[in-house]
Amino acid sequence: MSRKPTPTPKISNSCYEWGYLFILIFSFCALFYFGVRTKIWGLLIGCLPAVFIFGWWLYGRILLLICIVRMRRTGIRGVMVTSDSPNWSDYTQKNWMPRIGREFYILNWSDRKKWEKNLPVRVFRHFCGTRENYCPSIILFQGLRHPLVYRFFYAFRDYKHGDEEALRRLENDLFEKMSKQD
Repeated sequence: MSRKPTPTPKISNSCYEWGYLFILIFSFCALFYFGVRTKIWGLLIGCLPAVFIFGWWLYGRILLLICIVRMRRTGIRGVMVTSDSPNWSDYTQKNWMPRIGREFYILNWSDRKKWEKNLPVRVFRHFCGTRENYCPSIILFQGLRHPLVYRFFYAFRDYKHGDEEALRRLENDLFEKMSKQD
């Protein structure tokens, strides 16, 4: 049985762009339908998804603002999520840690049961999530704009099988963006 092909590595600016669009379209359709049928209650029901989307977006902006105030003052530029996996643990320790040093808050997925609900954990869960391709990953702050999320799982899977191209592409983009922020 052959393994699935590696998707083209991409840096995501938003994990939920299509989800937001779907919910907004759905809420406007519901708003129209219930607005025609019931005049008042339909408007409230139709507006709820839009209110939840706006609340989720606002929560993300508040997280970024807190990150700017707290983390940037100490030189923290993002959050790195890794684990004790033999597929990438040695590589990240040897190749990434000297370059990113103290500039990233490091979360170890293997120790997630010990995680407190602090700012870096909230940033990881909000902007990266734990659905797919999330470990290892790096979240690079860009001020109040949506942070860049680098997901390395598939790149390391290819690296393990001798193909370094995807990993090199993601790393080069990450380190280039970091150098531009200096």
